[in-house]
Amino acid sequence: MPQAVARHFARDLRLPYNLTLLHHAPLTMTTLSSTSIICRRDNHLSTAIDDCLVIMSIEQGNYCDLDAIASDIWQRLEQPVTVADLCVKLCQEYDADLATIQRDVLVFLAKLADKHLIDIHA
Repeated sequence: MPQAVARHFARDLRLPYNLTLLHHAPLTMTTLSSTSIICRRDNHLSTAIDDCLVIMSIEQGNYCDLDAIASDIWQRLEQPVTVADLCVKLCQEYDADLATIQRDVLVFLAKLADKHLIDIHA
C-alpha cells in the first residue's frame, strides 16, 4: 500500500478541535481494546453539512464536526459493534492496512468517548 494512502486515512480520522474542553480526566487508550463493544449514545443532535457531519452533545454542550471517513464510522456505531469488527469492515472499504486502521480508530473512539458521545462495554 502506498505510504500516502495510509497517511491520508490517518489524517481523515482526526477530529478537528472545535470542541469545548471538559473538566474531567481524559479517557485513556487502556479503556478501549479490540474486544470492546461500542455504540453511539442518544444524547446528541447531528446534521450533515456538505461532506461533514456536525454532532452536538446535549448533555455537555460541546460539538464536533466529522469528515467523510469519521462520519462513516459514526454511522456504523448506530448498532453495538466490537472495535475489531468495525476495523475489519473499514479495512475492506478503505485502502489502508489493518494496523493503521486499528490505531487511528482507537484514537478516534477515545475522543468520542471523552466527549460522552459513545458507550463502551468491555
